[in-house]
Amino acid sequence: MPWRPLFLLAAIGLCEPVWAQHEFLPLSNDFQRLYEAPLYKTDVEFHTSVKPYRRSEINRVVGLDSVLNQLNYYHDKGFLHRKAFQEHWLHLRKKDFDLSVSPYMDFRLGRDVTNDVSRNTFFNARGIYVEGRVGRQVTFYTGVVESQARFAGYANDLVDSLSVVPGMGLRRNFKDGDHDFQNGFGAVSYTPSKYFNFSLGQGKSFFGEGYRSTFLSDNAYNMPFFKIESTFWKIKYVNLWTQMYDIRREVQLEKSFRKKWMSAHYLSYNITKKLGIQLFESVIIGADTNNQGWDISFMNPVILYRPVEYASRSNGKKVMLGGGLTYKPIDGGVLYSQFILDEFVFSEFTGEPGSWRNKYAWQLGAKYTKAFGNHRLFALLEWNGVRPYTYSHNFVESNTAHFNQPLAHPWGANFTEMVFQVHYAYKRFTADLQVSGGTIGLDTAGSNWGQNIFRDYYTGNGAERFDNFIGQGVAMQMQFIDFRVGYLVNPAYNLRLELGLTRRSMVAKTPVAGIPDRQTNFVYAGLRTALFNSYFDF
Repeated sequence: MPWRPLFLLAAIGLCEPVWAQHEFLPLSNDFQRLYEAPLYKTDVEFHTSVKPYRRSEINRVVGLDSVLNQLNYYHDKGFLHRKAFQEHWLHLRKKDFDLSVSPYMDFRLGRDVTNDVSRNTFFNARGIYVEGRVGRQVTFYTGVVESQARFAGYANDLVDSLSVVPGMGLRRNFKDGDHDFQNGFGAVSYTPSKYFNFSLGQGKSFFGEGYRSTFLSDNAYNMPFFKIESTFWKIKYVNLWTQMYDIRREVQLEKSFRKKWMSAHYLSYNITKKLGIQLFESVIIGADTNNQGWDISFMNPVILYRPVEYASRSNGKKVMLGGGLTYKPIDGGVLYSQFILDEFVFSEFTGEPGSWRNKYAWQLGAKYTKAFGNHRLFALLEWNGVRPYTYSHNFVESNTAHFNQPLAHPWGANFTEMVFQVHYAYKRFTADLQVSGGTIGLDTAGSNWGQNIFRDYYTGNGAERFDNFIGQGVAMQMQFIDFRVGYLVNPAYNLRLELGLTRRSMVAKTPVAGIPDRQTNFVYAGLRTALFNSYFDF
């Protein structure tokens, strides 16, 4: 009978209220700022550089449900009011089973003025997000989102050139050159004890304290993964194995996307509650590189990859090594850094600083987060830099990318960038400002100056391959400013009303024929579920 499903949905909706119970929290800066302030107290030991965060670990520092409940200062005005402003649309709690179902929506309208040409923009996304718990040790989440969009001109051009929407998947044509795309994600997590967690699914990971990461960020599209987190004493150790895709037409085999794999280790060691160090290593193996596929030796969870790479007699595997530091001088404040080596030749590093082999990236930053009563404050200042040809490889299938996007910084390589952010919230009202910019050395059609990580670094310029520097090629000055105000409609699944203004400019330091200066002024408003990050500040 058609009324039976409706009766079941209504019965579930009347069950005891509960927040979502999946172990991993959404990898969303907007959602994270609701609860992160206690994690940065000087007397708290927490591995804040491993994201997404785990609910069970957060709850040992601060009760997440109590934090979210503080935002529900409305008196109970009935079922419909709770569903709109306080709870998941559907939820069920039993002794050994939790389930919550929430809508995903992103409806935005905007107006873009680019080079004196005005155009309307829109974003229309609908989907569903489900998460739950089976017993005390197994949790799960899954979601699917269907979207259509027309972006501001600079973003539209990138989507057309990459055939993907940044972080959101493969695009298809939708009316008059607009974009249609889908985003699917989900995972199952098993936590047998407080020391171990195993998760399998399709999603994203992030290593670092900053807005960006030189190790691994959530810039690219979701990828299949298997992850082990081991936490003991003052250490968190992460093993991450992923499968990725190179979707460029020129490398496809029989019209199929080229597969590649990454194996990564991340070690976070809290020397004291104020001071911590991090170590990172990864290997990326392109499919059919040297007629080799996945190498089982890289499944070892506790080895250094460089000796294994040498023993395998293959130069088609890309190994990267990195380290980081964090220090909390005051409650709520943290200083952080990252440095990653893509290739290292000591004699050239010390004697030839401009050598093309000096491929590395760095990050220095400071941030402050504080919660006091109904107020929340967050501020960040960050400096990122990446040398030319970093993250690329001579076997182009082994570059540090997935679905036509870099796995680290969205700008690729050959740049420096400064980022300033401030976020302020009072109860459910929010205001956010980002000012970022820097210098990017763009490649030209016939030359490789080290910005495009999809190109073979052996095709670079210069007979001796020396005298390379950040900003070589077509040096462009990039500036990005975004200001938005918002209202948190429902904290259970981070539904927000927002109004914002974006200003972006890309100007050549020295005019170059065929590369015009470009400026975008863009105003937007909408209602969106902020469950994951998307980066359009490129």
